[in-house]
Amino acid sequence: MGTPGAGRGPYSTSAWPLAFLAAAGFGWIDVTTGLVFAIGTMALGLAVIAFAAVARAGLPWWAKLAVFVGELLFAAVVIVVKLLAHG
Repeated sequence: MGTPGAGRGPYSTSAWPLAFLAAAGFGWIDVTTGLVFAIGTMALGLAVIAFAAVARAGLPWWAKLAVFVGELLFAAVVIVVKLLAHG
């Protein structure tokens, strides 16, 4: 069967964030808005990938939930550290 969207290539998860960054670069939207939307769409894409990975694991539901929440918390920490480092 395969993974949905697997044929779109490795860059499909970064298409929307790059589009928002390009729009901000061309001046079509505010830079802060572009960055916020780029970060949000990248985080959402990573959450979908994490959910797909955890759903396929042969773990009980509570372990899947724990791993998924742990991945989301780790991603949030990375985003906060990056914002603090570059903000």
